Amino acid sequence: MPFVELKEYTLEPEGFGEGLLNIDFSLSAGEVYDVQADQIDDATLFLKGLATLACPVKGTYRFDGEYLNLTDYRQLLSCKRRIGYISQHAAMISNQTVRENLLLIRYFHENSLGITLDDDTESLCRQFDLIDKLDQKPGGLHPQDIQNAITVRELSKAADLLLLERPEDFIDNTKIDILIKVLKKLQDKGLTIVFFSFDDVFERAFAVKNILISNGNLNLFSP
Repeated sequence: MPFVELKEYTLEPEGFGEGLLNIDFSLSAGEVYDVQADQIDDATLFLKGLATLACPVKGTYRFDGEYLNLTDYRQLLSCKRRIGYISQHAAMISNQTVRENLLLIRYFHENSLGITLDDDTESLCRQFDLIDKLDQKPGGLHPQDIQNAITVRELSKAADLLLLERPEDFIDNTKIDILIKVLKKLQDKGLTIVFFSFDDVFERAFAVKNILISNGNLNLFSP
């Protein structure tokens, strides 16, 4: 059974897009999808829909067998914990340190302020050159360091679904190979990846399935 399933899903257009009309789409563990679209805004809208950041006009979203109530943010918290989203729209909480931002979800779910970074997250921080910046707040960091911190935050969720929106514009070129190695390890553990990119480095790195969004419709096709 797919762990993500959209049925007759309709999202109103944003920007210069045409929106999504009655789409049916499902995801299974370990799959990798490459999104292409006639309009950039429609690709972004599709990712936002998967991330539960856009509320549909109609249709259903089933996540791991459970139908989501997309009108109630509180009921989505457990689901959002299992979805990572790396994009230009992501941000960090400005009055908290990088370390606190990375631990925020765990603070909430574990109801403790005494927890520390786990070994995997600390390893990611080393790979993305954040170890000496963990106790700084975003306002004192270079924009690229903030983007690296957001990347680590989303990767460290141990998510079931990871969404990437134009990662080549977000992640330093020197870190792309590191990101791909991390993603491959996570994919082996069942992570599903959906990305929208103008750089074919991700398509070359993975065995992908292709999505084309055109005139509000979503179609699967072979590359």
